[in-house]
Amino acid sequence: MSHPKPSQVLQHVQRWVEQIIIGLNFCPFAGKVFQEDQIQYVVSEAASLSDLTDELGAVLETFLQTDPEEADTLLFIHPYVLQDDFLEYWDFAQHITNWLVDTGLEGTLQLATFHPDYRFEGPDEQDPSHFTNRSPYPILHFLREASVAQALRHYLAPEQIPVRNMEKLSDMGREGIQKLWSDLKK
Repeated sequence: MSHPKPSQVLQHVQRWVEQIIIGLNFCPFAGKVFQEDQIQYVVSEAASLSDLTDELGAVLETFLQTDPEEADTLLFIHPYVLQDDFLEYWDFAQHITNWLVDTGLEGTLQLATFHPDYRFEGPDEQDPSHFTNRSPYPILHFLREASVAQALRHYLAPEQIPVRNMEKLSDMGREGIQKLWSDLKK
C-alpha cells in the first residue's frame, strides 16, 4: 500500500478543516483562527510509535514557545502511524493526555482527538455521531487553554456544541455524510 505524500496529507486536512469543521460549523471558534492563519499544521513522517512520540515532544516544545498570534492551535497529523487501529490511537491519545498532566501542561494545553475510524463509546458503530470526530488521518489537536477560555466567554451554551453537531449529522443521514466525505477526497 502506498502512502500519500505529506503535501497531499496537508491539503486533505486543510480541506477537511475548511469544509467540515468550519463549513458545518462543528467548531464555532475555528473560523477565526483559520481566517487569521493561526492554525499550525504539522504532518509527521514518523513510521513508528517511538519516533512519533519523540517528534510530538519536539513539536509541542516549539509550539509552546510560539506567539499565539502566530500559532494559536496545532494540528499534529500522523498519517503513517496509528492510521489503521482506532483503539491503539485512543490508547496513544490517553498516554498524551496523561503526559500533559504529568508535565504540568494541563491547563495550558487542551487535547482534542480525531481519527478516520473515531467511535464514541455507546452509540452503534454506524451511528452518524461518530463523524463529529472523524478526520482524513489521525490528528492530535492541541488548543491553548487561555484561548479556549477567552472564546467561551463570548459563547452561550458551549456544552450544546456537540449535541448540535450530532443532531446535524443525524439530519444529514449516512448518505449525506458519505457524499460529504467523498466530495472532500476530490
